[in-house]
Amino acid sequence: MRWLALLALQAVWAGVCQAMQHYPSVWGHYDVCKSQVYTDEGLTWDYMACQPEATDMTKYLRVTLDPPNITCGDPPEMYCALIPGSDIDGWAQCTLLQRDKKAVPPLSVLRHPQGCF
Repeated sequence: MRWLALLALQAVWAGVCQAMQHYPSVWGHYDVCKSQVYTDEGLTWDYMACQPEATDMTKYLRVTLDPPNITCGDPPEMYCALIPGSDIDGWAQCTLLQRDKKAVPPLSVLRHPQGCF
C-alpha cells in the first residue's frame, strides 16, 4: 500500500515539475512569449522570455532640447540618437543631464519634418 502511495506521489511530483518550467514568476520580470515549433513529436509550443518591461528613464536623466519643443510629450518620449556634430538637415542638438546635474556630451535628436511622430 505504501509503495502505491509513493508511486502516485512521484507521478504528481513529475507533473508539477513539468508544469512549473513555464511558470512566469520563475523568469523574474520578463513576460512569457510562446511560438509554435515543429519537432519529432509534432507541433508543440516553445516558451521564451520576451523583451524586458519598459522603464521610466525620467528617474535617471533629464532631457533638454535645443531648439525647444521639437518632439512630442513632456518629457520627450521618443528621440533618435545620431553622432554629435553630424551635418544632416532636420537634426538638432540636445543635452542629457544626470540627476547630479553633471552635463553629458551632447546627443543629436531627430526633428520630424511633419511635426510629432
